[in-house]
Amino acid sequence: MRKFLNKIEFITITAIFFIFLFLFFTSGNSFLLLDSNISESTIKQKETPAIIIPEQKETPAIIIPEKKETPAIPIPEKKETPAITIPEKKETPSIIIPEKKQTPAIIIPEKKETPAIIAMTMAKIISEKNLVNSDFIFNGHEEKNWETSSMGCPKNGLFYQNKETSGYILESLINGEKTFYHINNEGVYINCTEINLYNNQSNLNFVEKFKLNQSKAIVLSIREDNKTLAVIDEKEEVTKIINSLNVNILNEKVEDCEALYDLTFLKTKENIVFNVFCTSNRYYVYNNESFYGAELFINVLEPILSNISFPGLPNE
Repeated sequence: MRKFLNKIEFITITAIFFIFLFLFFTSGNSFLLLDSNISESTIKQKETPAIIIPEQKETPAIIIPEKKETPAIPIPEKKETPAITIPEKKETPSIIIPEKKQTPAIIIPEKKETPAIIAMTMAKIISEKNLVNSDFIFNGHEEKNWETSSMGCPKNGLFYQNKETSGYILESLINGEKTFYHINNEGVYINCTEINLYNNQSNLNFVEKFKLNQSKAIVLSIREDNKTLAVIDEKEEVTKIINSLNVNILNEKVEDCEALYDLTFLKTKENIVFNVFCTSNRYYVYNNESFYGAELFINVLEPILSNISFPGLPNE
């Protein structure tokens, strides 16, 4: 078997060798024919003058400057603008212009004539006080009605009738001090300024000084013969008399006097005796010393003596 294969290989190689030679010689003749054809065509073709192509000059290179990198412009960070707070526009209150009121016409009262009774009273006051005309200045007067005879200025310790009284208030300056006089239509006048001063300075109260509110009874007798005229022992009557004496009056020093009656207040441990109704001045009262009793004790005596026919209440 091996021998058989070797023969085949030998035959194959020999066949390849001859094919190669054939191809070699065949290709050599083709090259020769081609070369002779080119030579003949070259001879027949006229020579074409050579075109001189100018030497292409080298275009200088355009130098493009290197583009420098533009430095980045730092853009500042945009800060947030704080919102502008516009204050709320307050409504301006409208200015209220008060309506111009028409000024009422000033009515100047017609100057009244000074009543004759006032002129007469001023003359009396100047005379009684020994004033010169320049010491008394008349400031004006006003008509007035009062409910009692006190004419609006009751003096402590005095009693007045409850009857309507008409008159005037007189305003004046006496030695630079303002003074008011009250005058009734009969020409009776009182110094109201002095009365108010008197009331403010009143410092004597017989009920408090002698403790008369402890009295059980009151006896009225004649001093000369010690004759009893009245005994008041009813509690209500006693209380009424004591209340009428419970008034502050000014403690004025007065002269001793001869009194007509004794008014005795009976108490549990002692008796208080007042000598009342002096012949020189019925307002004086005596108890170890003289007092100005105003009308307090007269007011006690009158209702008692009005019921007695003898000796009765003596005249002034």
